[in-house]
Amino acid sequence: MALLQKIMGLSIPSMDPTLPPPAATAIMTHILPQPPLSRTLLSRGLQHASGLVQLTSLCGVERTLVRMAEVELSLQAMGAQ
Repeated sequence: MALLQKIMGLSIPSMDPTLPPPAATAIMTHILPQPPLSRTLLSRGLQHASGLVQLTSLCGVERTLVRMAEVELSLQAMGAQ
């Protein structure tokens, strides 16, 4: 999970405003890498009996939401130009 959090912690690449925005599937793959991380795995982790597993899963969810916000800001910036 530590490696996955480092991967998800990489910065969002800049987007060229002269090009059309990327496809939704490409954006989602950038936010939530597949197959290492999926909604099912996060759900299982959050429901696990171990508090440490729950915490690690919650950190993954938090990082996913942060990345989603970063991508949204990047797309809004592209639309504003």
